[in-house]
Amino acid sequence: MCVERFSIKNEGMASHESQEKHHYIETFCVILSAWPAFPVDLEASLLPSAVATRVWVVEKQLARFYTQSFFDSFGRLPIIPHLIPNPPLLSSVLGVVDFSSVLLT
Repeated sequence: MCVERFSIKNEGMASHESQEKHHYIETFCVILSAWPAFPVDLEASLLPSAVATRVWVVEKQLARFYTQSFFDSFGRLPIIPHLIPNPPLLSSVLGVVDFSSVLLT
């Protein structure tokens, strides 16, 4: 049996690290480029020097194409990747107020 670890941080296309995200968006673009009706404006690859806003724009266009193509082919919405939420602070979960950082005069 193969057991894979459960991620505890946003990785891949959900990464907050721009270089990692860029790599995964580029790879996703290559995969989707083989699909029918792939948008012509996405055929040009992202340059390694592409700014974060350009990567974001390409990511949104790829997501739109992916979800619509999946729906057109299978008649249902795809399961899409999700971000891992930040863990709640223990004090907010328990309703405990931490006064240790407050200076009492």
